[in-house]
Order: sequence, then C-alpha cells, then structure tokens
Amino acid sequence: MNGLRELPVYLPSPSGHLSAVLALPAAGEGPPDVGVVLLSGSHIPRSNKNGMWTRAARDLAPFGTATLRMDEDGAGESEGVPDRWPISRISAAIPAAGVRFLVEEVGVSRVLIAA
Repeated sequence: MNGLRELPVYLPSPSGHLSAVLALPAAGEGPPDVGVVLLSGSHIPRSNKNGMWTRAARDLAPFGTATLRMDEDGAGESEGVPDRWPISRISAAIPAAGVRFLVEEVGVSRVLIAA
C-alpha cells in the first residue's frame, strides 16, 4: 500500500472516547498538508458501507492526504449512547474532535469533512 500507515486512535468526547482509524501517507518531508475527517453516519462502522471509507483513505494517501475514519457515539468501539438521528443531526462535537486531532496531533493545515 505504498507505505501507508493505519493506526487506531481514541479521541476525547463529552461521552467518553470516540474510536477512529488514522491513515497517514508514506513518511515524507513534514506532516501532510491536508486531512479529511470521514464520518459514516447512522451508526454504520467507520469503514462505511462496503468499506467505502477504507478504500477512500487508501486512495487518498498516495496524494499526501491524511484521513481519520471515525465512529459516532456508541458505534463501533466508541463510548456513549447512540443518537438515533440521521447524519444531518450529528453532534458537532464528533467532527470537531476529528478536526482538532488532525490539526493538533498530525499537523495538517487544511481539513475537509466528508459524511
């Protein structure tokens, strides 16, 4: 996979922790410039339907993009109680935790959110 590194991470949230998988491109000069937070919505596992976000992360890595595939509260290994609302009503704390992690811990300068 061209030096792709995938690491499990746990991010703080008001309900405990959120589980995620960080995918980093092959080591180069400095941190990746762009990061993408990938949200599945509706309590589908962080890989999303048919592994869509897993494939997206692996396809973006050769372009130097870091990705963070996140589970929602109560989904996968995340703590908390699942919210029954669709992705359009997801708590802002979930993508905010992903953005904060990519900027502060990974060092990206630009972040996109995909849901």
